[in-house]
Amino acid sequence: MAIVHKGKRTLNGQANQYLLTSGACVAMLIAYAVMMVQGQGDVKVNVVFMALPVFWIFGAIFYFRKYKIFKAGATGESGLLEYVRKLPNQYHVFTNFQIKEKRIYDEVDLLVIGDTGVFVIEAKNHVGKIVGTADDVEWKQYKTDPEGNTKTKLMANPIKQADWHTINIDRLLRQDGFHVTVIGLLVFTNPKAILEIGSSKLAILDSSKAVNQYILNYKPQQKLNKSHINQIVRALETKVNKK
Repeated sequence: MAIVHKGKRTLNGQANQYLLTSGACVAMLIAYAVMMVQGQGDVKVNVVFMALPVFWIFGAIFYFRKYKIFKAGATGESGLLEYVRKLPNQYHVFTNFQIKEKRIYDEVDLLVIGDTGVFVIEAKNHVGKIVGTADDVEWKQYKTDPEGNTKTKLMANPIKQADWHTINIDRLLRQDGFHVTVIGLLVFTNPKAILEIGSSKLAILDSSKAVNQYILNYKPQQKLNKSHINQIVRALETKVNKK
């Protein structure tokens, strides 16, 4: 089993924060309604106070939608981790690895270090048909509801996201004197995703199961030995502990 180094900030934690905020907005709406009913019209309120329910309704909807998005992402990452942690014990896996270096803020879903190299994994748990190319600024996601209605949603190009994460990890390691090849991976974790993606230099995998096989079968120019792996891991742990 691979050694897992869990990040301090998780998608599941962020999702729960959004759910709590949405719940707080609902609670404020209920308290407001109770106060108005008990006051039986005798309570004098100004225009700003009268407008508060609108903001609370908007907040409840907005933050609940954010909760659903982050919860779906957390589910995808959690499922992917269950597979990746089955890699041999010479592999190390960092989850939600944050980079805060010289005005650069970034967060990598999964970072894997082993004898076959350093792998930067961008996980997506989208459903429906995903259409895009490496050069597109945005991709399209087509989702069909039970009634047969298809909705189109734009999403940021995940290839560009994965490339950005890979560049940042490569830069971070080079600053510490590690000149190793960093490999980016884009993984669609949801089996209900249908991919229509143009050719790309980045490896794109359509299931969590395919990740371990890709990593283990990857042929680097030079494999990392145990000492080199441990040096890289200690350097990354230092970055994590500084935050």
